[in-house]
Amino acid sequence: MKRWIALLLTVVALCGLVGCAQTGNDPVETTAPETDNGGTESSLGVLIGQAERRKDITAENIKVGIIYVDDLSDKGWTTSHYDSINKMAANLGISEDQIIHKFNIPEDAKAATALSELVEAGCDIIFGTAYGHGDYMLEAAQKYLNIEFCHATGYQAPAAKLPNFHNYFADIKESRYYAGVVAGLATKSNMIGYIGFFPYAEVISAYDAMYLGAKSVNPDVKMKVMYTNSWYDPLMEDQATTALINGGCDVIFISNASVAPATGAAKLGAYHIGFGADLTKVVPEASLMSVMIDWSVYDSYAVSCILKGEDIALDWCEGFQSGAVYATPVNAAIAPANVEEATAKAVEWMANNTIFTGPLYDNNGQLLLADGEKFTEKTSCFTWDHVLQGIEIIGE
Repeated sequence: MKRWIALLLTVVALCGLVGCAQTGNDPVETTAPETDNGGTESSLGVLIGQAERRKDITAENIKVGIIYVDDLSDKGWTTSHYDSINKMAANLGISEDQIIHKFNIPEDAKAATALSELVEAGCDIIFGTAYGHGDYMLEAAQKYLNIEFCHATGYQAPAAKLPNFHNYFADIKESRYYAGVVAGLATKSNMIGYIGFFPYAEVISAYDAMYLGAKSVNPDVKMKVMYTNSWYDPLMEDQATTALINGGCDVIFISNASVAPATGAAKLGAYHIGFGADLTKVVPEASLMSVMIDWSVYDSYAVSCILKGEDIALDWCEGFQSGAVYATPVNAAIAPANVEEATAKAVEWMANNTIFTGPLYDNNGQLLLADGEKFTEKTSCFTWDHVLQGIEIIGE
């Protein structure tokens, strides 16, 4: 708050000479002078407008906007964000008519249109849930400095250094490590399969973490990975499931809520671990459990900051300790022995240790981290993209 008070005194002194800037949701053309930290400082007038808006915002009048890349039929990524926004609203006493949901917003210029519509509707905070929404959210944040823009899975906020543009993610490495512990105990063939979407750092770091979790309880385990090159394609996912199981894998993991890998695993006598939806009651003979993201932890944090007049973190990423990631109960009918004890130990271990700790080698035998050396991500956007020794990529 001291920053706002200092800025207010400065603007009071200057108002008679240059006039006060606009407030509200109207775009304001500004020239942002350089700062000594290499970023930019927004115009004083617009920042004062932002401070005045924040002071007046309450749970009764705040308006929240959110854009989704799909609709609720996906039963996964979009549904989890939708449920979390509604959970946040219930927690903070925000009514349904104060939230504007925009579904099926692609990662192209249509996102800019959707964001403009949310601004015109009077939203005080806008969430974007797809990686490709980032460029359009950054552009909107530069234009509307009195509105908070929160982008999930993105990377641009730390460099942009705008006071109203933020990145957030959940620590999916922790959830994958946890899933790996379950897989490592469940496998009989000592071969687990991972269906990945694209060979991105986000995907690679996740299956690396799962492999390390599996090795923590089963030193003999190996992993095979297949990419579908699509964020959602049940046919490709079913084909990958069949190929991995025929290649010796008896536990299959996939990072979405598609039922295809679970039903495919059931047909072929293998196990399934999922993400985003609990399929243990849908495919009880195969589905062991799922790991989840509770986006409401961040949603509640960000909206609460506005209600309290506090700054939202530029970049945010949390895991099991805050509840941002969690696991569904392991299917008791097919649960491996000692799974509850092992998973509890894994959560405790992650709270005090770093998942990527050496010695670690890549799948070409190159040393990545020396004994005791640790790697931690500096931002919520993952950068670790080394395929670990013991993991085979199928179909390259």
